[in-house]
Formats: sequence, C-alpha cells, structure tokens
Amino acid sequence: MRQTKMFQTVSKISKQFFYLSKDKRPAHSGQ
Repeated sequence: MRQTKMFQTVSKISKQFFYLSKDKRPAHSGQ
C-alpha cells in the first residue's frame, strides 16, 4: 500500500514539473 501512495506523490510532482517546463517552452514548439 505504501508504494501506491509514493507513486501518487511522484506522479503528482512529475506532473507539476512537466507543466513548469512546458510553460518555459515557446508555445509554438509543438509537443
């Protein structure tokens, strides 16, 4: 059960990181 919570936390953090790096990128650069 502990692994699930850890996985949720990690995916949450990586999601935030993804959005942050997405923001820094120019909008027209595709993906």
